[in-house]
Amino acid sequence: MQFISTNKIGQNNKNILLKRKHTISNYMHNNDINLQFKQTQQLLLSLSMQKALFVLQLPVLELKDWLEEELSLNPVLERKKEENDQAIDGSYIERKSSSSHRVRQETSELYEGEGIIERPCSLFIHLMNQAKLVFSSKEELWIAEQIIGNLDDRGYLLEIPDELDSIVTLQKIDEVIAEIRLMDPPGICASGPRDSLLLQLIALGKDRTLCYSVIENHYEELLQQRFNFLEKKYRIPAAILQEQLKKELSFLNPYPGLKFQISESQPIVPDVLVEKQEDKWQIHINAGPLPRFEVTTEYVHTDLSDADKKYFAKHYSSARFIIRSVKKRNETILAIVKYILKKQSPFFDCDKNELIPMSIAEIAEELSLNESTIARAVSHKYIACPQGVLLLKSFFSTSLSKDSVDVSSYNAKQLLQKIIQEENKKSPLSDMALVKKLKEVGCSCARRTVTKYRKALRIAPASKRKLS
Repeated sequence: MQFISTNKIGQNNKNILLKRKHTISNYMHNNDINLQFKQTQQLLLSLSMQKALFVLQLPVLELKDWLEEELSLNPVLERKKEENDQAIDGSYIERKSSSSHRVRQETSELYEGEGIIERPCSLFIHLMNQAKLVFSSKEELWIAEQIIGNLDDRGYLLEIPDELDSIVTLQKIDEVIAEIRLMDPPGICASGPRDSLLLQLIALGKDRTLCYSVIENHYEELLQQRFNFLEKKYRIPAAILQEQLKKELSFLNPYPGLKFQISESQPIVPDVLVEKQEDKWQIHINAGPLPRFEVTTEYVHTDLSDADKKYFAKHYSSARFIIRSVKKRNETILAIVKYILKKQSPFFDCDKNELIPMSIAEIAEELSLNESTIARAVSHKYIACPQGVLLLKSFFSTSLSKDSVDVSSYNAKQLLQKIIQEENKKSPLSDMALVKKLKEVGCSCARRTVTKYRKALRIAPASKRKLS
């Protein structure tokens, strides 16, 4: 038996460790791997916090749907049988001859129609009804169905369907398209607005008119209102040319398919109702549409198995969380609206349509809440006040500049719109001229800011606002 000294074993282990360290170092160097330690802070939201934020950002109608679903899933939640005008927290009270009463009445009328409104016919059905009378063969009718089904909302055919390209000749497709273009509404199945306008003029027997020639040959110049260029081309004074084109084009619709679009608009139901009584503002959280419910104690004193106890305990916890979340949502919205009423008192108390600059950061600091919480609370929510039904987010308006701390971007847009409405239409103001006009009324801003606000208001530049 051979004995090895402990010193030798220690030395061998040391050599092995040094060898491994050298190997790892070479590997990291060759593969460009760096090990770095960094200390960071991260906020991890628990599941309950995520659900609470989800409830906070729900508008009243979406909250109603969510509560209805929870009532159907949770056995310990029971629907209350109360009068329709009572809220969960008792804040939604009928008040006669008040603005909130008027808003609630108008809102309820949206749901309670006296008769059934007939659903309008779609573009596809409208054209297919004509196609059945136009095409005699099954093949042509099938081709027409494929083409009509591929028209976009405007009534344009932007591309031939793939299923037709492979099995039908191009000549046959063109023949069917030509027949569809003769159907009602005029200008249907065109390749674009220019093509649609030309088809409509042909249908009216005006394919040899000045308007047809301008659209066919100088459509881009017409869009850019280059009447001086068209005057030289057609040797007609610009004023007369403009008048003739306006007369002809007023009867045409470049988007013939849009009138068949079925739009189902959702009624706006305010989340908050604000009214003034005896020189004091009253704020009511609109809980009218929400289901009334309570937590039943039926299963508490019942002999249950351990599994059933665990099952109901889970649902009791969920029910309490729902009640807390809805209550917290209402309290947060109430606090925000109170601050808005205080901050924007000139808007609510005076006839002036002006807002004081107010940011989400400012209200978050005042209420000791996170900015994201405020953003969620005001998202897609409406307030009903004497001025109308308005988005809560519309009251947040940044200061125009450091020099104009009392002028909000909202007010600047209102001033800009007013100046443009009152300008000389034959000599409209450029963006630089608008800057000077705004400065005269105490609203200083840069030219790029004026351009941005003008575009936001969907107002064309001076060159396109000019009328001869």
